[in-house]
Amino acid sequence: QVKSNGCGLMGVMGLKEIMGRRKTGYPMYRRIRRARMYAISAILLFVCASALSAEGPAFRVENLRCEGVADPLGIETPLPFLTWNLIADARGARQTAFQVLVASRPELLNENAADLWNSGRVSSTAQRVSYAGKPLRAAGRAFWTARIWNEQDSASEWSAPSNWTMGLPAPADWEAK
Repeated sequence: QVKSNGCGLMGVMGLKEIMGRRKTGYPMYRRIRRARMYAISAILLFVCASALSAEGPAFRVENLRCEGVADPLGIETPLPFLTWNLIADARGARQTAFQVLVASRPELLNENAADLWNSGRVSSTAQRVSYAGKPLRAAGRAFWTARIWNEQDSASEWSAPSNWTMGLPAPADWEAK
């Protein structure tokens, strides 16, 4: 459909003229605009309700590693470094503190009674720490877990336990008996 625009030029009819009016006299373009507003309002309401119903952004500690390896055997350094990753649902989440527990048996980690090392809460964004507990015995096994605090000072759950086994770092460890 074509109409004159008053200057003798022809143009395409606008959406208002094409869509026309319903019998109620309510223009179609206004119904479309109102439907869009309802859809946007419903989406915003859903997003806000889900944000309010959650206890806050979920975050956790995963990927525990000793000397860069998951559950390694034969670690020869007396003070191995321990690393972990922060996994968070919220974008931009960051760690503000951590705590590491190291024990000779996994049961001691569950009781938070680590017999080898309890770092206590350390204010740091580092996700790598050197072991600083009791001396580890040759061929001994150490179990460890970690938790972190976020920028809202909320603590995560303890991570799933991991472990490492010491090697034989001293020449005396290699002597036959």
